[in-house]
Amino acid sequence: MCISPLGNRLLENSRAGELNALLFRTLFREFDLRALDRGSGHPGLQQTVALSFYKLRTEARDWAFAEALAESAWLPDARDPMNAWEAENVDLRFYSFRHRVLDPLVQFGLLQKRTVPGAERWKDRVQYRCTPLYDRFLRFEVRAGPRRDPFLMR
Repeated sequence: MCISPLGNRLLENSRAGELNALLFRTLFREFDLRALDRGSGHPGLQQTVALSFYKLRTEARDWAFAEALAESAWLPDARDPMNAWEAENVDLRFYSFRHRVLDPLVQFGLLQKRTVPGAERWKDRVQYRCTPLYDRFLRFEVRAGPRRDPFLMR
């Protein structure tokens, strides 16, 4: 395996934060998030994920279920409509938000995750909350003016 010169420089312990930021930007900007759950739906989630990060900082301050976070932190216009089965039974669209946004944030150490047991194993539900790293890693500046890169990290 060959590591690029940048990769070699970022392997130093003193540059771990830079490496983490690069991996974060690469995942959420360059990588197609739909590959994480092998789904083709909800392509608008990728373009609006910065807004989801912004909303999660308040919506996930305390433990919250994945369904509630998808409802409050996922821009409704970025969701595909429910299919016929979901419309008659249960809205399962939150799984895309969970697998494409919440679980990767857990892997980066920005969210914590816990399972709340249900009456039967298949009825277990998952809750998330922000870690102290969330506000240290992600900062938000809302400014009027020319379009800015939503992932500008300093």
